[in-house]
Amino acid sequence: MFKEKYKNDNRFYKLDINETDLKKMKRYNFYYFLGMFAFWLLAGLVNQDSSRTFYVLFPYYFIFLPVIYFGYGAFNFSGLLANMDGVAYDGSIRRMHRSGLGIIIWTGINILLDIIYIILNFHTANIGKEIIYAVCLVGVIVVGVLYGKFYDKSYTKMVFTS
Repeated sequence: MFKEKYKNDNRFYKLDINETDLKKMKRYNFYYFLGMFAFWLLAGLVNQDSSRTFYVLFPYYFIFLPVIYFGYGAFNFSGLLANMDGVAYDGSIRRMHRSGLGIIIWTGINILLDIIYIILNFHTANIGKEIIYAVCLVGVIVVGVLYGKFYDKSYTKMVFTS
């Protein structure tokens, strides 16, 4: 009934870049992780009125999971060489790619719910803090989109070998 989705079928991946560019890529992955984590944490420190509502707070907590998973993928990638097997590729590059998408999606959902909160509680909410919160979340999305551009530019040099 449950099929093993990822099995070791002797796939190998190779990045066609030199060693200095590989070190740069590893460093940039950490920078993008730190940027997303910093904006996410900064948004949590705002202490806006919507942080006391379930439908705004719940998605905020879910952003934490892909951010940490992204950092785990960046950490795994830092110990790899340009040649890697399928398991190492799944645990590093593919993990960062999927986590980056998850971060963008959950943050977008959180911004939409915060806008709904602002509309519903326009006269009672502290709009300044709500806007600061939304701007911090937009920062998470901007860093995620920048990482997507970096990903598209950098990992197109990946060669699949059997």
